[in-house]
Amino acid sequence: MNRIPTRLLASATAAAFLALPAAAAYEDVGVGARVTGLGHAYTGVADDVYSIYYNPAGLATLERPELGTTYARLLTGLSDGSNVQNSFVGYAHPFDGGRRGTAGVAWNNFGVGGLYSENQLMASYARGLFARSQPGRYYVGGTLKYLSRSIGGTSAAGNGISDTGVATGAPDPFLQNVSKTNIDADLGFLWRVRPRWMVGMMIQHAMEPNVGFNENDKLGRNIKLGGAYKTPFSTLSGDVRFQSAPDGSKDKILALAAEKWLPTLLHGSFGIRGSISLGSRDFRQMGLGLSYKISRMQFDYGFTLPWPA
Repeated sequence: MNRIPTRLLASATAAAFLALPAAAAYEDVGVGARVTGLGHAYTGVADDVYSIYYNPAGLATLERPELGTTYARLLTGLSDGSNVQNSFVGYAHPFDGGRRGTAGVAWNNFGVGGLYSENQLMASYARGLFARSQPGRYYVGGTLKYLSRSIGGTSAAGNGISDTGVATGAPDPFLQNVSKTNIDADLGFLWRVRPRWMVGMMIQHAMEPNVGFNENDKLGRNIKLGGAYKTPFSTLSGDVRFQSAPDGSKDKILALAAEKWLPTLLHGSFGIRGSISLGSRDFRQMGLGLSYKISRMQFDYGFTLPWPA
């Protein structure tokens, strides 16, 4: 099975942040343009370096090293000129062609200008199970994460607002360069049911860390179940996600996606993908994406948009 060791990405996910069913710390705004185009229906696909973030068990299927990088500009055109962006860099390295497992490291950053920043440093390892009796059928992996969240100083930080809405002239204590760090972990499982059928499971925020600055704000544990049917030139995938909402309830999201590759003899391969997602609280979203692959390099573009009921 051929793998692409280098993925250089540029993704625009305008409106994706608004389309999320609930805003929260360390929200998934789209890491990787290919995953964005697939509507995050990736738990059962998990076949590249972005498995570090979406299902670490998928790293065990890699046969060659992979490097991936993404830059996404979110909510473009805001009237206040805010620069809302997400950046990702990841590297995965199989040992002995994957027979002794695969290790991966990654850095993910979400930021709003100089006001707010989230960083995740990730270290992953995955390998196949029962390789002697059932080679390549079961995979398990985990990602250990160092989380760092901070609020930077702004002009508003030096002039707080009272409960009555009047400027006090005194510094706002909440906006004074506060930060919070935590340790977290994700767990992933992948099962090759048949040569072209994969089933995956992801447990995100397994340690449920408290990421609040001055209050109790635990990251709820998310469960993702996915399946995929893959051929050399196409992928059909689906995910069911149970995501923790800020009020303590569980949001349920169903995502369905399709991907098609169109190879040429001289000019590489072109890919197209699309997805639809439905979920709690009138969550409706569509995703589209394009790719160009030549030699061992791949360039992806993806975006998501809400669609009306």
